[in-house]
Amino acid sequence: WRRRRRPTRQLTEAPDVSRFSLLKYLWLNNNKIKKVTFSPANYILCELYLHNNKLTDITGSLKNVKSLRILTLHNNWLTDVLKTVKEFRNLKFLHTLNLFHNPLALEPDYRLYLIYYVPSLQNLDQRGIDQQEREASVALCNPDRVRVRQSLAFGTNAVVDVIAQYQPKRKIRPCPSHYNIGMAQVKFPPDKELSSEIMKRSIMQFSCIDWKKMPTAKQKRVERIPTLSPQKITVQFR
Repeated sequence: WRRRRRPTRQLTEAPDVSRFSLLKYLWLNNNKIKKVTFSPANYILCELYLHNNKLTDITGSLKNVKSLRILTLHNNWLTDVLKTVKEFRNLKFLHTLNLFHNPLALEPDYRLYLIYYVPSLQNLDQRGIDQQEREASVALCNPDRVRVRQSLAFGTNAVVDVIAQYQPKRKIRPCPSHYNIGMAQVKFPPDKELSSEIMKRSIMQFSCIDWKKMPTAKQKRVERIPTLSPQKITVQFR
């Protein structure tokens, strides 16, 4: 069932649509909406258009619409990157998101931060996300993971500078341990349990037989060299 609400340009709060339990598509753009909430009855809503409004905070607004696939929030007044991204992390099916023309979109590395914490995204701000951007987002937000992955792949401690290889339209400023948002400095604590588990698995072991000490078939027949138990050589490295 497809239902479209025509924008009135007068709404300051999203209307109650809980009685429309089969609602999948909702247009509330081009209004003056400052707050939006949805009922658990709207759980199948998959497309939501809220651009060109006056939203300043969406904390708790999307917790009941986890089936969203398309969400447009451009041309609003959203300022807090952390609070905004926290709302998106439960939207496992979200593949298209627009946040441009919001104050938060001016923050350094905003795009890479969104790509890392909302991995289901395929299009952000009307531009597709490629593999190079995904690798750059991991290198920026979780550099330890990149080091471990390179160690597992090559058996060394070499780290590929993924951020340096990534060349966006604007310069990327590395911020692995903290993230500056406006006037505040927010630290992202590392996942100690995950890091510990990854480091345990990063130990590589290689075993082989020392064939130099094993007699050949000819030596066994002609020289009658007794057969010895094969010796195994084991090497461990990280």
